[in-house]
Amino acid sequence: MLCKRPQLVIAASISLIVVAVAASSAMAQSAPQPGDSLSEPPGARPIFKPINLDIEAPSLDFMKDVTKFLNDFHDEYRRFKKELRRDYGLQYSMPVSIIPQWGTPNGGRGVVQLVYTPTISWSPFTNTAAGSGSFTFALQQTQF
Repeated sequence: MLCKRPQLVIAASISLIVVAVAASSAMAQSAPQPGDSLSEPPGARPIFKPINLDIEAPSLDFMKDVTKFLNDFHDEYRRFKKELRRDYGLQYSMPVSIIPQWGTPNGGRGVVQLVYTPTISWSPFTNTAAGSGSFTFALQQTQF
């Protein structure tokens, strides 16, 4: 009896898998297609007037000023970072991650974890007779 039990379990598992695959393909074939719904009246669909893309949308005009300001600010910031790297050999960054946790044991409330990692790297000399070198300071802070 013990030898036949694993064979029965395997046979039952295979038959359940075959039934599941057959049922899913049958359901996919019987799924309603767009336009097949009975709620839509039969006949041609309404024809909409084409949109003229040459006309500028007046509701989005304020975004041009905001975008220009942000682009100029970002360009100035990148120029500053390049100048620091070129003139002083300094580089810095601060990646930030926000990790939400909504499910907790025993039904507690959700929390959000903030992880930030500031890094500063200074290369005082590069390709000299003594060689090259840099000092790097990195820190990782995790906060809930």
